[in-house]
Amino acid sequence: MNDMPEFHQDSAEAAQATTLVPYHSKGHCLVVAEAEFGLALCKRLSALQCTVLVLGAQADQPELLLTEDGERLIKGCVAHSSGYLGAFDIQLNNGDGHVSATAVSQLGIDHFDVIFDASDKPLIETLTAPMGYFAPRDEEQLEDALAEANEMVGDFDKPVFTLLDSSICAHGASGIRGCDNCLNACSAGAIQSLGNRIELDPMLCMGCGTCTAVCPTGALRYAYPDVVSSLQQLRDAIELSEGALRTVVFYEAESGEAFMQAQRADIPDCMLPVAVEEVSSIGMDMWLSLLAFGAGNVVLLLQDADSADAQLLAEQVQHARDILAGLGIDAHAVQLLGIEQGAQISQIESLPAWVQERASYALFDDKRQLIRRAVERLAAAAKGSVPTSVALQPGAPFGAIGVDSDKCTLCLACVSACPTRALQAMGDEPGLLFVEQSCVQCGLCRNTCPESALTREPRYLFDSAVARDARELHREEPYRCLRCAKPFATKSGIEKITAKLVDHPMFQEPGALNRLRMCDDCRVIDMMEAGALNPDGPRH
Repeated sequence: MNDMPEFHQDSAEAAQATTLVPYHSKGHCLVVAEAEFGLALCKRLSALQCTVLVLGAQADQPELLLTEDGERLIKGCVAHSSGYLGAFDIQLNNGDGHVSATAVSQLGIDHFDVIFDASDKPLIETLTAPMGYFAPRDEEQLEDALAEANEMVGDFDKPVFTLLDSSICAHGASGIRGCDNCLNACSAGAIQSLGNRIELDPMLCMGCGTCTAVCPTGALRYAYPDVVSSLQQLRDAIELSEGALRTVVFYEAESGEAFMQAQRADIPDCMLPVAVEEVSSIGMDMWLSLLAFGAGNVVLLLQDADSADAQLLAEQVQHARDILAGLGIDAHAVQLLGIEQGAQISQIESLPAWVQERASYALFDDKRQLIRRAVERLAAAAKGSVPTSVALQPGAPFGAIGVDSDKCTLCLACVSACPTRALQAMGDEPGLLFVEQSCVQCGLCRNTCPESALTREPRYLFDSAVARDARELHREEPYRCLRCAKPFATKSGIEKITAKLVDHPMFQEPGALNRLRMCDDCRVIDMMEAGALNPDGPRH
């Protein structure tokens, strides 16, 4: 049995506490159910002021009814529902497809504080329900939901689980979409696209943390405890054990505690259980860093390994395994197991450390740099030769960009779109540079390119010096103005433009097409000499 203490996220001495978001509930509760059952629920929700919504057909006019006992009933069809504890917005159809709030407004309130949904189809269908929304599906859930809902009156606080740095977000640029990882990961509907950027609603965020694990840039990160504090604690534990700790097991403090207690007799001395709020918030920067600190393997113990969050995390695990495979490191160095799938502590094999000299470099809050530093340390300790690069699966956050020189006109639209400056203009000469270390494979450059000249190659380049250098992807000699010989464009760009406009009516006048081969100043001069800018017509 393991005599070493377990680690809990909330015990991190060095971690910075996060801010809180407030909720205020006056106890106005909307019970969605058939009339008889809904009224019975109202009696059991005695701490709340209940109104029963009986769902009708879309063509029904919404109406407010009162029972003989004074209970309030609304009959109608819901057009829209959204919100959270203290601020649920319910809009009803008025019978002709338009939205009406007449029946609700007659109650003298503009929102509901709590929703108790016993309908066949939930009003709010996000996988993770917002605070204050209860949709029990069986008798056991019903009893728990009734007890919890009766407590939903007054002021409440919730931590800000996730922080957003929009400056490094790769979601969009100039109306073009790039990375959607966080949108696909959020089960609470807390992340929305605003075109070029995303918006994170802390009132809806329930802290599953999957968005932080799949974010390629680190624009989304878990607020508390921060990665640096957690890594420092775990590195200290591994160092103090003097090599005795070989396996780090992350499990969820709430859902996994009973499992860990039942398995306690099977936990070997070389294993360190770490209780966290959400295992899905533990990403590649954490896993690889622990291996560089001297752990032999990292195990992610989830409640359900078949859940949507687990599947997204499994993709990240595979990317990490592919990188490690390039260094000759066993795939079991990072494992994902599910309690519901019968995971057993006794089945986890503890692997020896992959490094002889444990990493002692400074830690900093930069996801990609933490990964890079960890892989550097593991590569330095590799027993065999390290390849130049290793191929990764599509969706990986590392890779190269390829350019079709026959298509590229060096318009540099890709440079403007790149959120990480992985693509850069060459400077005074027409050319395109690429810094592989900065590329997150978001696809914005490829989606922006008007010539479809760019391709992505997911891979991990092990040589950090090469990855940091700006290398030339494409270069052309500048095209020189026909009149003054000043360089002003590229040959391919001018050829494409003139080829497209050769039959255009505006360029049939003698010399008109040649103006496309001139710089801006000379083009104006030529037009004035030809009388093209003279309202009285050409001079004779």
